[in-house]
Amino acid sequence: MSDNAAGLAERLARVDLNLLPALVALLEEGNVTRAARRIGLSQPALSGALSRLRSVFDDELFVRGRGGVLPTPRAEALAPLVREALGRIDAALRAPERFDPAQSRRRFRLGMTDYVGFVLLPRLYATLRRAAPDVDVEIWPLGDDPPREALASGRLDAALSFFYEKLPAGLDAAELLDERFVCVARRGHPELGRRLTLSRFARLAHLLISQRGAVQGVVDGALAARGLRRRVALTVPHFLVAAPVVAESDLVVTLAARVAEAQAQDDRLAIYAPPVALPGFTVRMVWDARFAAQPAHRWLRQLVLDAAGQLG
Repeated sequence: MSDNAAGLAERLARVDLNLLPALVALLEEGNVTRAARRIGLSQPALSGALSRLRSVFDDELFVRGRGGVLPTPRAEALAPLVREALGRIDAALRAPERFDPAQSRRRFRLGMTDYVGFVLLPRLYATLRRAAPDVDVEIWPLGDDPPREALASGRLDAALSFFYEKLPAGLDAAELLDERFVCVARRGHPELGRRLTLSRFARLAHLLISQRGAVQGVVDGALAARGLRRRVALTVPHFLVAAPVVAESDLVVTLAARVAEAQAQDDRLAIYAPPVALPGFTVRMVWDARFAAQPAHRWLRQLVLDAAGQLG
């Protein structure tokens, strides 16, 4: 414990904080009877409180005057300090302010990957707009790791992604949805029939989506476990460009199922089950645990959970 903290602890041990409202009442009423009535004490009880205050501050604090009591210079000097201290204590002990989304003009900031934005954001924003028409939202891009510093500082309210690494201490998390992978190729691809076999799959030219330029993905690990390799003929940084390229070529791409189902509404594309078992992933929402009890923050997290629940 620092010297300042130790000194504060020692001073607090000498004083009953319940005496301070009596001091304020006397300062503002200038009369023992009225001050006692104001704070719900008997006159003898207030006189006893004043006696203890005099001992704490080593000063008379009040002297008799016409019609009541008059503060000493020490009491007058204490007045603004005590009022401020009681105000801060009262604010700290009050229940958190209620958050009314229908009236709020708050701006929330969420970190999301492209995938989460594509799959979840349309439904999330539609839900938010109905419940909180004047609330604004900023979406920040995310990398592979939880943005610990941005969450801790409050620059981000929450982050939504498939975080593979163990979460750092101080972050809370909730699972939003599970995802699997499927393959997408153009309809009428000359190498694909009704069934995509493993050997044919490995021989195809593939498109790989890699934000950081890596030339291997989850498919490569699954093939390597079976002694196979594929050719990655094209690498792109964003999944939104994958479907148009695949629709005009003989490439095949492995995509998250929800993205593939949305993009395969293009009649030029067809979805195939992968001929090899591929691990899926779970999208999670993470936030700094220190903000967990804030009403606005709790409302936002529940909104995200509800929107994700509607996706099934």
